[in-house]
Amino acid sequence: MAIRGSHVLVSTPWGLFEFHAQFPVNRYEEQLGEAARLLKHVKLNAPTVAKPGPTTEHTIAAAPIHGSWKAFRSRLRLSSDGSIEIALDRARIISPPQADRLPVGDELLQGQYRADGDLLFVQWRDGSKLNFRWKLNGDDLLLTDHEGQLSQLRRIAE
Repeated sequence: MAIRGSHVLVSTPWGLFEFHAQFPVNRYEEQLGEAARLLKHVKLNAPTVAKPGPTTEHTIAAAPIHGSWKAFRSRLRLSSDGSIEIALDRARIISPPQADRLPVGDELLQGQYRADGDLLFVQWRDGSKLNFRWKLNGDDLLLTDHEGQLSQLRRIAE
């Protein structure tokens, strides 16, 4: 089945808003009109900064990076209580109830971390472990994993 899509990107002084829609070619014009009507109701407001919860002894070294961060294909959430989540980006399908839906896999890694200086020692829920070295570079968070792979993330408000 042929698919056609549209992408909207709005830049504000405090961030970016992205909206992507794709539809079967034979329904594109009709569905694009629905998407346009939906977008007319979107109101963008500058985010408020949430106050982090109490920092534990095991997470205080990572206090400057507590919060949410956006990488190229994922989001990282580091909580002051020691929880960590990595949510992989995946398009969410919004369709009528009678439409065929594509299965969406579990795209969320969850675990606990302990911070020691610029190191994060992570244990995922499945028991596997991973270490990250972190560094702030201006507005960016640079994470290096145990294999030396570098990820560049930007702070986001969720």
